[in-house]
Amino acid sequence: SNSETNRIEETASWVWNYFEILQSTSEYKKQGSCLIEVDDRNSSNSKRICGQIIRTQGSTRNFATHLGSYEVTKGTNSTNSQNLTQSLSFIHLLKVLDPYYDLPSDKQIKLRINEGYNLASAHLKEILKNKVRF
Repeated sequence: SNSETNRIEETASWVWNYFEILQSTSEYKKQGSCLIEVDDRNSSNSKRICGQIIRTQGSTRNFATHLGSYEVTKGTNSTNSQNLTQSLSFIHLLKVLDPYYDLPSDKQIKLRINEGYNLASAHLKEILKNKVRF
């Protein structure tokens, strides 16, 4: 059906790894709520999900632009992590190591990897800024 085709097209883009897909409307073909974890402005120690709703009638450029504001780009997506977390052998290994461990969703893993990258990148830039003079 046409709605199934649209759903497949929507999820084919890398941006959907960082958005919850929302129901399309007559005005907007694609809508999504951002799942990026950000610092909570009201609390110095806590995080919150961005939650901004992005809409478009066609391409996913608006979504990619929004993600770019968090330094998330196409290169941060990895299909290998998805394949690993869906592997029955990997899930079994985790259950053997810790029967009470609940594997996070693919989206949460990707968000955590991206967050770790951003923190490490900022830290490295700070170190280099203090050590390297141009």
